[in-house]
Amino acid sequence: MPKLGISYRKLQSYVKKGCIKPVLETGKWRFREDVEKLMGIVRKRKVVLYGGVSSRKDDLAKQVKYLEENVKDHEQVITDVGPSLNVKRRGFLN
Repeated sequence: MPKLGISYRKLQSYVKKGCIKPVLETGKWRFREDVEKLMGIVRKRKVVLYGGVSSRKDDLAKQVKYLEENVKDHEQVITDVGPSLNVKRRGFLN
């Protein structure tokens, strides 16, 4: 794991001790989240609320209010009015 500065031997010792748990992919060990946690690397995820309705804007306001009440730690609210089958609509792409 040269990118993180940990040797393969050190990773093997962490696995034996139970500090990290590898995921076996195509015959190779993968560690990402466990190794980052072990090294103190914290990745913050961005939480975006999305409310979309096909036509009635009053339903959209209720939907956004519900989302904001139930998800306190969000960074952005995206709203859209239009048919749900069109993924190229304005609010969906922003």
